[in-house]
Amino acid sequence: MVARNMAVSVYVTNKKDIFEINYPSEPVIAEASAYLMNSIGHHRMVDILIDCLESSLISKGEKGETISKLILLFAKDKAANKDQVQDPLKFLDITRVGEFLQTLYGKCEEKRGSVENDWLCSGKKKHCCIKMINEQIKNASILLNGFINFNHFVPPKYFMSNTLLVPALKRRAAYQCKQNEKSIDFINPVCINKENLDLIRALIVQVKLYHDPSKPRHKSYVEYAFKEMSKDFTGQKGFLAIISSQGISQNIFPILNSGLDVKLVSFSQANEKIFKSNQDSDNIKLSHLGQFTNIQLNQQNCDNS
Repeated sequence: MVARNMAVSVYVTNKKDIFEINYPSEPVIAEASAYLMNSIGHHRMVDILIDCLESSLISKGEKGETISKLILLFAKDKAANKDQVQDPLKFLDITRVGEFLQTLYGKCEEKRGSVENDWLCSGKKKHCCIKMINEQIKNASILLNGFINFNHFVPPKYFMSNTLLVPALKRRAAYQCKQNEKSIDFINPVCINKENLDLIRALIVQVKLYHDPSKPRHKSYVEYAFKEMSKDFTGQKGFLAIISSQGISQNIFPILNSGLDVKLVSFSQANEKIFKSNQDSDNIKLSHLGQFTNIQLNQQNCDNS
């Protein structure tokens, strides 16, 4: 079972039949997965994910984190393949932070920020992610001109205060932080200079599973939970920009178009179904069995209780 799932067993005890497995960082396989995911379409992929969860083939885990990872990967893949080239290696291109954020949150139609104008946006869009970043940090163009290079998420061995970002950047990985890590769930390393990996920044993500769509906005350090990370984080130093939004909606993330946001909301509400048949109307959960003395189940599950 471990080998077929390309996992590595790191701990085994015969007495208690307990074993622990890890999935190693595999950037090549992740690249192939990106190609397949975009080939079958995101809608179909989410449908398969829901079906696997309801059939208990996968663990639901933290749904908010799963949905966030999907949205980030959707944005990265689209930004990396903005020319829509039909090539198995089309998602290998590194992506500028500014272009990634514009793909994720949307961009102004005219006079938008770009590499050519040093990321100075003068468009009319009120909730513009480029404007928000320029308002909060000094020399924002340095960050926006930086590059991200992730196609999968890996758990770090240690808490992020003792974890190096460069190895993840080289392996096209973003970190999914350990449990109980304060205030942060994901870290995407950012390369400021492709010729010098000593200059590293990061995109930090915190996830809360709320379905209350609101426009992206930046919040003060006092209001936001990032203050838990360090006492040195103050609004006057200008080295941290925060964009906050709630809900799974196309209005917030334009890449969730054609009903993809509805699909992800359905996934957030999906749960395991103990007895799952081909027709959803025939599904009966285990909790229902104690309420009846004679329940006719779908023939493919069992004849009767």
